[in-house]
Amino acid sequence: FQCPVTIHDPFLPDAVAQARDVRKVSLGDLFAHNEVVVVCAAANPGSARLIGRDHIDALPPHAVFVNLCR
Repeated sequence: FQCPVTIHDPFLPDAVAQARDVRKVSLGDLFAHNEVVVVCAAANPGSARLIGRDHIDALPPHAVFVNLCR
């Protein structure tokens, strides 16, 4: 599809993101500026409450949110 890919991953080194041709952004920017958001974080105590109401509210109209954590 050759569409731009935007990610939030605080553990991924910038060099790896650049090599994969993806743009790293803050979690807030990810939700505010994308029409499709897919969460693939592991379900564990460290990711509990990772996504809050403020993130969902920041999604653009008609955006799609997919949670693959559970």
